[in-house]
Amino acid sequence: MGNTLSWLEISRQNYVKNLDAIQKELAPCKLAPVIKANAYGHGLEQIIQILMSNTSVDTVCVNYIAEAERVRELGFVANILVIGPYHLGLLQRAVDASVEVVLGSEAALLDWLQLEHKPCVHLKLERGMARQGFREEDLLAKFLEPLQKNRSYIKGLSTHLPSPEVYEEARLTQEQWRSFQLGCTRLKQCLGLHERVIEHGLSSRPALRVAADRGHLARIGLLSYGLWPGAGLQGDHPTLKQHLRPVLSWKAQVICVRQLQPGDSVGYGSTYTATQKTQIAVLPVGYYEGYSRLAVSHADAHVLIQGVRCALMGRGCMNMIYVDVSGLTVQQGEEAVLVGKSGALEVTWEQLATWQQTISYEALTRLCPRLTRRIV
Repeated sequence: MGNTLSWLEISRQNYVKNLDAIQKELAPCKLAPVIKANAYGHGLEQIIQILMSNTSVDTVCVNYIAEAERVRELGFVANILVIGPYHLGLLQRAVDASVEVVLGSEAALLDWLQLEHKPCVHLKLERGMARQGFREEDLLAKFLEPLQKNRSYIKGLSTHLPSPEVYEEARLTQEQWRSFQLGCTRLKQCLGLHERVIEHGLSSRPALRVAADRGHLARIGLLSYGLWPGAGLQGDHPTLKQHLRPVLSWKAQVICVRQLQPGDSVGYGSTYTATQKTQIAVLPVGYYEGYSRLAVSHADAHVLIQGVRCALMGRGCMNMIYVDVSGLTVQQGEEAVLVGKSGALEVTWEQLATWQQTISYEALTRLCPRLTRRIV
């Protein structure tokens, strides 16, 4: 059962418009939305519903075979690409679900080769992440003959780039991408792969740094949800900046309003003590829901009530936080905006991530799956 005292709102319009704007920016490279990690916290079911009813997307990317199976259960009939690792022996489930799988280790490759009925695969090349991926010379030295024999199942060649967050170091991304393209050319020649075998390796940040020849497919996650994947990128993409909008807002009901007298304390450890008459509101979110204690303790942290910034106070609890609503007439059941707009003001996911001393990717994926998610 979802928590209806605190909920997330997913903007159908913003998500669809974001996908359209990104596709125009990256064309002719095709966009493949990344919906792993519960669609970056937005809700897998909700995002799939929007994709099926409002877009012409023909490929989505997930991390696990189980995620791919769930996407199929939700009625998505287009292509699904599993980009993450899997337990050896589970590839038959990929066949049953008619999904494609990225192979990035020798163990996974050997597991695939021994199958009588094989799923279609994408071979992953290592280009600086040191996690999944082959060096092409190793593939050719150890697996040339079996790969040639099974080349009809190879649908793509992929990589994932480290893409430094420092904008001035974009040159490294360009060099790694060019190296990947050369590796693809070599593998296609040596394995006798058809020219229709696709090449892909650009996620949100590197896709904006590679100015041309982005391959056949770009795997776009954070950017599709309306958040920028790094500083300095917006200035190079003014049209995209104009159209991109956050998809997710976070709201909660005020569950209690209390009047503090001088000397009254708030929360665990009594870290806040009122020095004057103070009115506080209690909100039903805490670190279980994804609002961390670090955020609550940050000097700039606030929520919006009636279009007014209301500072957080005390320590965050597992399921509750306190905010200062002095000077406002606030009633139980009134709406508070944790992330999103209220009046002329806005709290962004980037701000929440800063208060939590992390990045927006983590702030989003920390969101509790039990929070109610509503498409608006």
